[in-house]
Amino acid sequence: MLIASFQFAVFTLAVLAVYHKLPEKYQNVFLLIVSGAMIALFSLEFALVFAVLTFANYWLSQRAERGMERAGLALWAGIAINITALVYFKYADFYIPYFVYYLKRAGITLEATTLIFVLPVGLSFFIVQAIAYLLDINRGVATPTKNWVSFALFMVYFPKLVSGPIERSRTLLAQLEKPRQTRKTVVGKGVVLILTGLVRKLVIADLLSSLIPDDLFSSPGSYNAAHLGLWLLVYAIVIYNDFAGYTAIVRGVSVWFGIELSANFNTPYFARNFSEFWQRWHITLSDWLRDYIFMPLTRRFLRMRLPRNHPVTAFLPPLATMGVSALWHSAAPGMLVWGLLHGLYQIIERSLSLLRPGRPLDRQPIWLQSVSRLVVFILVVLAWVPFRMDLTTALVYWRTLFNLADWGDLPALGALPGMAFWIILVVLLVNLILDILEARKGKMVYLKLPVLVRAILINCAVYAILAAYFLKLEAAPPFIYQGF
Repeated sequence: MLIASFQFAVFTLAVLAVYHKLPEKYQNVFLLIVSGAMIALFSLEFALVFAVLTFANYWLSQRAERGMERAGLALWAGIAINITALVYFKYADFYIPYFVYYLKRAGITLEATTLIFVLPVGLSFFIVQAIAYLLDINRGVATPTKNWVSFALFMVYFPKLVSGPIERSRTLLAQLEKPRQTRKTVVGKGVVLILTGLVRKLVIADLLSSLIPDDLFSSPGSYNAAHLGLWLLVYAIVIYNDFAGYTAIVRGVSVWFGIELSANFNTPYFARNFSEFWQRWHITLSDWLRDYIFMPLTRRFLRMRLPRNHPVTAFLPPLATMGVSALWHSAAPGMLVWGLLHGLYQIIERSLSLLRPGRPLDRQPIWLQSVSRLVVFILVVLAWVPFRMDLTTALVYWRTLFNLADWGDLPALGALPGMAFWIILVVLLVNLILDILEARKGKMVYLKLPVLVRAILINCAVYAILAAYFLKLEAAPPFIYQGF
C-alpha cells in the first residue's frame, strides 16, 4: 500500500475513526495491531522478521542498561543481531554469488536465486533506530521501557514504517508512553503537512519523473551535455521532493493521532556549506551518523592526544561517516563513490576552514552566501550521478556532461518533446516558491495567511493533486527511499 495513494487515505481515515473512539489505554494496542497488519499486507514473512527483531531488541534492551551485569554483552549482542539481519537481507545480491561459488568448489550445487532474500520494506530504518535505542540505554541517555506494547509501536509505527523518519526514544517513545489528545489547533497543521507532501510527491516529483527519458540513466552517451545537465537538475529536484513529500505526509497523518514525528528536511538545497547541507537533508539519519559514528570517532582520536587540526582527527571522521551512510543505502560501487564524494567535500571544506578560519555563515556578505549556495548545490547535484546509476554508467554520464563543446546546444532544450521544457520550468518554479516560503517563514506559514488566501491555496493544491493522481494512466511510483 503506497503512502500517496487513495487506498492509504481510506485506510488512515478508518484507523483514525476507530482510534479516537477508543479509551487512551487501548490506543497503543490498536495502533500496534494496525501497524502489524500493514506489514502483513506487504508480506507475512516481513511481519515475522519484524516481530522477531522487535522481541530480541526489547529483551536485550532490558539487559543493556548501564550498571547492569553484562550490560556490554547485551549491547553488543543487540548490535550484532541487528547488523546481521541487515546484511542477511540487504546485501544478499553482493555475497550470495561468492557463497554459491565456494559451495560449487566444495561439490555442492545450489542456484543463487534460491538464496536471494527480499529486503523487508523499512528494515534499514528499523535497524538503525534499534541500534540507537540500545546505545542510548547503555550510555545512560535513555531508560529502557518496561511497556512492551509501547516499545513495539515505537519500532513499527505504521506511518513511518516504510521510510522513516528515524526516531529516538526521547522523541517518539516518550510520546507513546503519555496520554495523547488531538487538539483542534493541530488539525490544520496536519492538513498543511499532508497537502504540502502530496504536492511535493504527486505534482512535483512524480510529474518531473515521468518526463525523464527511460534510457537516460542507462545510456547517457546518447544525449548531449546540455540535456544531461537539465535532466540531472530534474532528478535532483525529484529525489528531494519525493522524500520530503513522504516525510511531510506521514508527519501530517501522525499529528492527527496526537503524535509528532521528527522533521527530515529543511530546504537542503539552500545550504551554504556541506555541514549545513547534512543538517538539512535526511536530518534524522544525519543526526544518527553524527551521534554514533562521527562524534565517537572524533572523541577516540582526541583521547589518543591527536589535536583537532591533525589530519587524522579532522579528515577521517567525515570520510568514515559518509562511507557508513553510503553502505546503509547500498553496497553498490556507485553508492560508495557517492558517499566518498560527500566525505571529500567535507574534507576540503574543513581544510579551508583550518587554513583560513572565516566568519560565521550568517555574518558573511549576502553575495558570498549566494555564491556558496550555488557551489554547494552544483556539487551535490553532480554527486547524485553515482547515487542513481552504476559506476561505469556514471563515468560515461560525467564524461559527456563535462564536454563543454556540447553546452553550445542549449537552444535545443526548448525542442524537448511536447511541452516538456515548459512543464519543467513551471514545476521548478513551484518548487522554488515552496522552498523560499518554508525557508523564510517556516512550514506552517500557510496557517498565518488570510482566510481567503488560505482557501485559494488549498483549492489550488487539491485540484493539482487530484489532476496529478487521476490523469496518470499508471499508478504513482513508490517512494525512492522505500528501496533502501
